[in-house]
Amino acid sequence: MQRIRHLLTVVVLAALLAAAHAPVAAARQYGSIRVLAAFASDAERADFQQLLLPFFQQQSVTVDLVTTSDMAATLEQAAAQGSLPDAALVASPALIAEYARAGSLVALDQALGAPAAGYPAFLSDALSVDGTEYGRAVRIAADGLVWYDTAVLGTAPPATWDDLLALSSALSGDGTPAWALGLASGDAGTDLIEAILARSGSADVIDGLADGTLAWTDPAVQDAWMLAGPLLDTGTLDHSTQLTRLDAALAPFTAPPTAHLALAPSTAQRWIADAAPPASADFFPLPGSASDAISVSGDFLVLFNADPVTLQLGAFLTAPDTAAAWAALGGTISPYPTAAYSDPVMERAAALVHDGQPVIDLSDRLPPSVRDAFIAGVLRFASDRAVLDDVLTSIQAAAEQART
Repeated sequence: MQRIRHLLTVVVLAALLAAAHAPVAAARQYGSIRVLAAFASDAERADFQQLLLPFFQQQSVTVDLVTTSDMAATLEQAAAQGSLPDAALVASPALIAEYARAGSLVALDQALGAPAAGYPAFLSDALSVDGTEYGRAVRIAADGLVWYDTAVLGTAPPATWDDLLALSSALSGDGTPAWALGLASGDAGTDLIEAILARSGSADVIDGLADGTLAWTDPAVQDAWMLAGPLLDTGTLDHSTQLTRLDAALAPFTAPPTAHLALAPSTAQRWIADAAPPASADFFPLPGSASDAISVSGDFLVLFNADPVTLQLGAFLTAPDTAAAWAALGGTISPYPTAAYSDPVMERAAALVHDGQPVIDLSDRLPPSVRDAFIAGVLRFASDRAVLDDVLTSIQAAAEQART
């Protein structure tokens, strides 16, 4: 139990301290429900709390909101202790499939009914196992966007990869690094590779890597990494491997800026809003031949039991009105295309997903061991471009091992 507590940061919306760490069955006697989530910033967590407050007031229950930086490890430990949460927001379709096949999840299409009209088929497909839906998106994000401060850098988006490299080289000439990538955990590095694959029209390559039918040593994969190499060489923060995604996203908006460009998902709009006037923050997608393709990630609701309050929570969180309310708080794209956005930047980000060709984030679709190898490979490659062949061979070995 101590090991679990070490992993978790607990945020309690209402005070039931005596019940907060009690077994789930005992907690429900007092109208409590436990939700596990991962948020990159305090602002996102506060937004979720605000979003949930009306539901818990109406239902006369309290919530034990548990946040974690490692969803897979936290769920594994909770399962071993027999203390899985009532509900969780999980980013990884692969992790959802693992718990669905273990019989731990509620079939949402059966318990909650079909999603509301307009819910995208690509999300239903990604979150279903053998035709049964076990996860449902409560918010989504466009990945691999390039954020910059229009007050400092009023430039038209580069049209080609060569244009992007030329811009990066020119920007780094003033002594300020061109890029902040946030490679502390490696996630931003995998976002870069995935965005290159998506923007080059390589959805089939992404799907093949996700389902194990394409080798990581395939030339199409190698080409994506080779495109990333020169970008890494055109000026990144010396301490970029110590930056989180959040830190990197804020780099162009400090005074003075510590980098000109930041690679970050659309959720960065919410992070940046606290650091700069929203009107001064803008983005452009990485250039590529498939201008309507975009890598998409999200927070996907799963339920670990079918208790009435848990199902009511599931219905509330997956309703179009709730998704629209979250989107109105900033930094969030509703899975439903009818949501309104007060910020034109987020309206453009939503259009990338709903009007384009979305591809579910590759690393979130990989088995945990392969995802770890992917991240480790990106960090090795970021410090030494010469190790690419060895990196791809190592990831392929992990992929083959995961299928045995």
